[in-house]
Amino acid sequence: MKKSCAIDYLRIVSALLVALFHWDLEISSVFSQSTQLIKMIVGGGAIGVPIFFVISGYVIVLNAYHNRSSFHFLVSRFVRIFPALFLCVFLIFVTSKIFLEHSYLSLSGLVTTATLTYDYFGLQPITSVVWTLKIELIFYLSVYLLLLFFPRVIANNSLMFFVVSAFAFTSLASIVDKDDYAANHIFLNGLLDYFAMGICVFYLIKCICERLTFLVLLWSSLVVYILFNSSVMQANNIVKFIFMCGLLTVILSPLLDLKFQSSRFSRAMGGASYILYLIHLQIGSGLLNVLISRLGIPIILSLLICILSLIAFSAFIHRYLEVPMQICLRKRLLAES
Repeated sequence: MKKSCAIDYLRIVSALLVALFHWDLEISSVFSQSTQLIKMIVGGGAIGVPIFFVISGYVIVLNAYHNRSSFHFLVSRFVRIFPALFLCVFLIFVTSKIFLEHSYLSLSGLVTTATLTYDYFGLQPITSVVWTLKIELIFYLSVYLLLLFFPRVIANNSLMFFVVSAFAFTSLASIVDKDDYAANHIFLNGLLDYFAMGICVFYLIKCICERLTFLVLLWSSLVVYILFNSSVMQANNIVKFIFMCGLLTVILSPLLDLKFQSSRFSRAMGGASYILYLIHLQIGSGLLNVLISRLGIPIILSLLICILSLIAFSAFIHRYLEVPMQICLRKRLLAES
C-alpha cells in the first residue's frame, strides 16, 4: 500500500488554510474589507490543523506498516521532524534579527524551540506553531512503543482494538484537569481522537481507491473536529467548516485524475507543506504586511504573491536543504545501528 498523492495535496492546502487563519489574526486589516466568500474561506481555515492530525494518524500507521523495525520507524520520524525544524527556526531567527529592530528572539529561544524543549525551561518558542509538533512526537513515541513490544499488531489489523480504545481514552480526556501538565501530555492535549481517526482511515481504505482516501481523510477531519470541539458546535462555525470541506472537495478532486498526480509536482507540494507551516507565521505575515501596507498592492493580489512565494521558497528549502540533511542523518543513524 503506497502513500496516496491526495495526501500531498491535502497537506499543502491544509498548511495554506492555517496560514490564512493566522494572517487574519496577525494583520487584522487584511480581510476586514474582503468579500463574504474570502471571509468564509479564512474563517474555515482553522480546520487545517485537524486535517494535519488526521493525516498524521494515517501516514504514521502507513509508515509503521512498511517499517516493521521499531528503530527504523523512529529514525524515519526523527529525520522527518527535526531537520526542517532546525532550518526554519534558524531562518526565522535570522530574518527577525535583520528586519525587526527590536526583535525579542534570543539564542536560548532558538535552541529550545529547535529541540522542542522550551516548556521545560519556561521560555516562549520562536514560533508558536511548534505546539503541534510536540503532540506529534508523543504520538510517534506511542507507535514506536507499540512496534517495540507488539511488532505484529499493525500488520494483522489488531491495531483497530487500540483505535477503539483511543476514542474511549479521549473521552476521558474531557474530564482531565487542564492544568495538570502530565495528564495533558498523556492525553495529547485532548487531540488523540484526530490521530485515532487517521488510523481508522488507514484500515478502512487499505485496499480501496485513491479518491476515497482523499474524501475520507478530508471529511473525517471535519466530523471529528465538530464532535470533539465544543466551540465549533455553533451553527455559524459548522457552516464555515462544511463550506470549506465542500470547496476543497470540488477543487482538489479533479487533480487526482491529472497525469502529474504521481510526479514530482505532488511530492514537491507535500514536501513544501511542512516548511510552509513552520515559516508562515513570521515570514509570511511579514511579507504580506510589506506587500499591502508598504507597497500598496491590493489584498487579493498580495495574498496570491505571498502564497506562491512561500510555496516556491518552501519547495526550494525542502529540495535542496531538508532532503540532503534527511539522507545524511538517516545513513548515519542506521549505520550506527
